[in-house]
Amino acid sequence: MSGEIKHVPHLRLAALDHQGPYPEIGRVFGELSTIFSARNQWPHASGLAAVYYDNPSETPEPELKSAAGIIVDATFDMPRDLREITLGGTRCAVWTLQGPYSGLPAAWNALYCDYLPSTGETPADLPPFEVYLNTPGEVPDEELITEICVPLG
Repeated sequence: MSGEIKHVPHLRLAALDHQGPYPEIGRVFGELSTIFSARNQWPHASGLAAVYYDNPSETPEPELKSAAGIIVDATFDMPRDLREITLGGTRCAVWTLQGPYSGLPAAWNALYCDYLPSTGETPADLPPFEVYLNTPGEVPDEELITEICVPLG
């Protein structure tokens, strides 16, 4: 795991909302994948991202709100049943995890409790997000690469 402060470019997502425990967002990615496959929309996709709106230490699990999204290009015509979300376009603390998604809670903790305080930076009033640089269908779990991005104030 490693961290850095960098500018994250704008990301446009075609997304579905999720409410409930964050680790269950995979089900929503499955629904989104089914929609993209049925409509032959994968040529517009360039990756996956998840947005997290609530602090899990302050919000009961059944009430946690997040969104699963597919990163799409500017030519993508957003269907009415998907929500457009724009992320990035700002400086972020970025923590990179290589390995299975089961390591994400520890990575989030390291970013917020260790790395971010060491930088002197403070989070902006914007939701943090994860960008998946590859997926379990492409590589073994130990080769998964996830960037956790926290927009900075």
